[in-house]
Amino acid sequence: MAAFRNSNESFNMYRSFGTLHARLLSLLEVEITELEKELLKVDREEAAAKRVEEQSWLRQPTHMEGDYTSQKRLVSQIHKKLIEYGDLNRHPCWLRREFLT
Repeated sequence: MAAFRNSNESFNMYRSFGTLHARLLSLLEVEITELEKELLKVDREEAAAKRVEEQSWLRQPTHMEGDYTSQKRLVSQIHKKLIEYGDLNRHPCWLRREFLT
């Protein structure tokens, strides 16, 4: 069967699993959206904490810098998910828009 498919360019037709790709993309969209909401929440909390520190009479540079560990962790997770999403979104089945199921 493989030799036959390889014998002519027009015989190279394979399943693209388009429905499964669509489901995976949808799942990744949900995960990325949840991470984005969590990052926005952490950003708001950090901004509120910074405002309290700025109003304090005891302004010390070490306190003003803040600890961005939560943001860094979330951005790293989002980065990985966006790469995964982009790779899946550039899959040949999406580029051709031919769904052989």
